[in-house]
Amino acid sequence: MADQQEDFTVETLKAAARDFALLVNQGTVFGPDATFLHGGHIEREFLAYLEKRFHLPAFTSTSPGADLDIGVTLVWIRTRESLSGTRIHDGALPYQDAYQQLFGIGRDMLVFIYQLDRSASLTSGAALAIQHVLYMPREQTGDKRVADRITQILNDERDSEAKKDELVQFFAALHPSPNSTQRTELAYRVLSQPPGIGALRYRWLSWRISVSEDDMSAFDLLGDTASGDDTNEGGAGDPDGDSSLS
Repeated sequence: MADQQEDFTVETLKAAARDFALLVNQGTVFGPDATFLHGGHIEREFLAYLEKRFHLPAFTSTSPGADLDIGVTLVWIRTRESLSGTRIHDGALPYQDAYQQLFGIGRDMLVFIYQLDRSASLTSGAALAIQHVLYMPREQTGDKRVADRITQILNDERDSEAKKDELVQFFAALHPSPNSTQRTELAYRVLSQPPGIGALRYRWLSWRISVSEDDMSAFDLLGDTASGDDTNEGGAGDPDGDSSLS
């Protein structure tokens, strides 16, 4: 790394996240004995990497989900095999309310999707591989399936009042559920300002990536440089195939 100090900005953070992921995938950060690691371990190593690279004061995060001062939240999602053999992504940090499900968390998200290979059979010999590093602008951090359903309602050939009524009914099924006044306010807000569509889904108190590999590439900082990865989630990422919101 060059000795010249870099400014800590969104763009340099993206570059640093990509470089860190490549180092991890080369086995130079954790090595082949890293099968016990979880998101908290990896995040602390990444934060230490940022501190050194940008000459930053020490971060104080002690658990996954650090909020960086430049308006970015870190999320760590582990890819694992479900009992049915279907690959799914799961993580922590659920949405706090219905507004966040629709319009996002108010911060950009830097999402690391990683895999632990207990057989250490990756081509690099590393037990840990970061498969994707997704950067999502704050307006695209809402729940994708909620946004998709809203788009369907808004594109229907009906008047605004009918659309508002259906939105209010739809919002009653959200978790956390808004009260009746909030549902009406959200409906009017959506009619005038439809939410952006990202790649996340809220289910069972966790983030999930709810797009195909092709769609994920629009957010992925690694592009074609990640370690071998045959994960293909898409909308069918839940092992039970359930498309409900609960």
